[in-house]
Amino acid sequence: MIATGLGRMLGAEPMAAADATFLFLEAPGLPMHVAGLAILDPARGARGPIRPEELRERVRERLPLLPSLRRRPLAIPFDLGRPLWLADPEFDLDRHLSFHRLPPRAGHRHLLALAARLHAQPLPRRRPLWEMTLIDGLPGGRQALLTRLHHALADGIAGVETVATIFDGPPVTPNADRTSTPRARPAFGRETDPGPAPATAAGIVRHLARGPLVPPGPFNGRVGPRRAFATADLPMDLIEQVRGTLGGTIDDVALAAVMLGLDRHLRRAGAEVAGRRLRVMLPVAIPGLHDGSANRVSAIFVDLRLGRPPAECLDQVRKAKAAGRRWHEATALATALAGVEFLAAPVQATLARALARLPFAHLIVSDVPGLPEPPRLLGAPLIGAYPLLPLAPCLGLSLGMLTVGRTMGLGVVADPDLVPRAATLARDVVVGLVRLAAAGRRG
Repeated sequence: MIATGLGRMLGAEPMAAADATFLFLEAPGLPMHVAGLAILDPARGARGPIRPEELRERVRERLPLLPSLRRRPLAIPFDLGRPLWLADPEFDLDRHLSFHRLPPRAGHRHLLALAARLHAQPLPRRRPLWEMTLIDGLPGGRQALLTRLHHALADGIAGVETVATIFDGPPVTPNADRTSTPRARPAFGRETDPGPAPATAAGIVRHLARGPLVPPGPFNGRVGPRRAFATADLPMDLIEQVRGTLGGTIDDVALAAVMLGLDRHLRRAGAEVAGRRLRVMLPVAIPGLHDGSANRVSAIFVDLRLGRPPAECLDQVRKAKAAGRRWHEATALATALAGVEFLAAPVQATLARALARLPFAHLIVSDVPGLPEPPRLLGAPLIGAYPLLPLAPCLGLSLGMLTVGRTMGLGVVADPDLVPRAATLARDVVVGLVRLAAAGRRG
């Protein structure tokens, strides 16, 4: 009631419950934005390096297609109402664009350290919740663009579509139907059919019956304010080779490679992995739910055991995901989350913060729909893209994947105090994919 009356006075819009949840969850040292690091190679274009003023003009030109980037959140004191979206009367594009030059002879490691440091910083609430940073000084004259969008403003899919809008060629509007856009590859277990009510109820019962919480694992603990970021490239040719010999989807192969990488990583640290169970949260998109929300995501939770040979690892991934889809677990969770629309804002805020601190999984793995053809930004081709996901209060590891052309970019975000050697872990996932390919060749 308070939010509605204030919104009318200010010409603001009430924030959808799903979007408000991410603002409620944000806390000091725990930012709730999604990000992406794009690597650009101006040397392959005809226009030379991207100049800051060129990027500023391109974003300014495309802003009419992205009205959400001009509105900021307005919090209601003491959480007495959901936050509002308010058109920023003092919108200044220069506050959202920054430019950074790496020190002389800097390399990829310096770029990742900068991206991790920026990813750890919350977006200011007093202006629209997004920022872009153009980074110069990479070897070979390459440049990078780090884009951060608050999760209240966009989920992973909408984030990709938002950034794609500023690339060369016909603008891509993020409001397009995500299920029909030809450039998007389905995310992990994407559910396009919400399913009947009995199936939704069955999904809730199954999730509760197997235990919605997990015992603390190697990546659980109180997440601190620091972040580590690492990347790796997974060749699509190798992924499709595994599909052809061992079966499964692209996402199945990617998740199996992650599990084999975690196995190798934990063994190196001296941990016992034989029979160890990890619960993985896989975000999925469910079009049509959370109407009016920027977030149309849910999740399935799969329990996977380490210490399996590559072919068996892929087989258990396929079976676990199939069971989650068969029981409509993603729809069940989305339906439960939709129920917060009927809760008073103070109750929603308190409930969201309390539940987020419970050990609901051991890690998050997300495959964001990508781009089948590498686009160009002001003439510079995109040669790599890596997601940066947020962390949960007690979950110190997330892995995101984004395909551009024939390469799947892996982005590993970790709390370095809970998960040391993130760079080694990223390389271990590549080794996991190589092991899958070798297992397929052996038949």
